Amino acid sequence: AIGLTLNTIQEDLMILAFLTDSNQSSLEKTAAVFGWPTLPAANRDASTIEACKELAVHMQQTYLKLKPVLEEKGMDDLYRKIEMPIVPVLVEMEREGIRVDLEILNRIADETLIKINELTQAILGEAGVEFNINSPKQIAEILFDKLQLPSNKKRSTSIDVLEELSASHPIVADLIEFRKYQKLYSTYAQGLKKFIQTDGKIHTDYKQCVAATGRLSSTDPNLQNISIRNEETREIRKAFVAEEGHILYS
Repeated sequence: AIGLTLNTIQEDLMILAFLTDSNQSSLEKTAAVFGWPTLPAANRDASTIEACKELAVHMQQTYLKLKPVLEEKGMDDLYRKIEMPIVPVLVEMEREGIRVDLEILNRIADETLIKINELTQAILGEAGVEFNINSPKQIAEILFDKLQLPSNKKRSTSIDVLEELSASHPIVADLIEFRKYQKLYSTYAQGLKKFIQTDGKIHTDYKQCVAATGRLSSTDPNLQNISIRNEETREIRKAFVAEEGHILYS
């Protein structure tokens, strides 16, 4: 934004804090632990020189207190040899993005909508009355009041409960399928489109400091939870393609 390029990053306070305590992945939380409950720049325009200067001082002071804690925990090698070297790699991955074949997504979206409409008609026919299939309350009334299927005290219609009842009535299996295809449509076939940028790619954000186990995660969108275990989401994965002249290994 101001024309400066960082060629190398020597330290990362967020990663340092996360390795010492996975609950301290924000500057505010970390600074508070080490004696600064309110950051000086919190209530002013962070773009001002004074605010930036004070924030830099706090970050430096926090770093000096965090560094020996990391060493005491025996995590300095993890920080220096694994976490820090991967930062520029992730930055480049985010910048590069991954190309998406919009035709494949559109085809899957159209096919999924057809399936959703078919299941909607089947469910309403099996219920014998019109109701909102997206309403857990109305589903509970159909299943447990009208059809007299066994229910727990909370009258839950979660997927786990539906799977237990799947052999009780054809409507239950159709409800399970309906939810599966609805998620496929809203989260993937249609949902991924809003993340495609003008270069035809999705640029997800990779996170090193979210999962307590230390595994990498991604957001906006989450590209790590597109399952390979069922046929429908395997089709979604086919929409992610390599650049011309390249091969994508998965």
